[in-house]
Amino acid sequence: MINLTTNRGGADFLIAGGADENKFSLSGTTLTFKATDFEARDDKTYSVEITANRAGTNGGANEHATKTITVTVTDLDDEAPTDIQINDAVFIDGYVSLADDKGATF
Repeated sequence: MINLTTNRGGADFLIAGGADENKFSLSGTTLTFKATDFEARDDKTYSVEITANRAGTNGGANEHATKTITVTVTDLDDEAPTDIQINDAVFIDGYVSLADDKGATF
């Protein structure tokens, strides 16, 4: 999630293009990256163009600026561990009995 800001207030943002614009969504000033299948693509960078529009003041022209945002996704080791060691383990030798609650308090 990326919070979009400008150096001047009153700007509206929109996704203006980019090679991977369908991988992003924009709500107000919050740009989010949609879930993707990491292994389905060799290139792990995703690019989107964002345009900020601002109405002109005192009859001046509208202002806009477009920037490209590139997100690089890195792989996590998503395989389950196969060798788990427990240090300082405590073993209790004995029995535990369970009985139905007969209404008594403990």
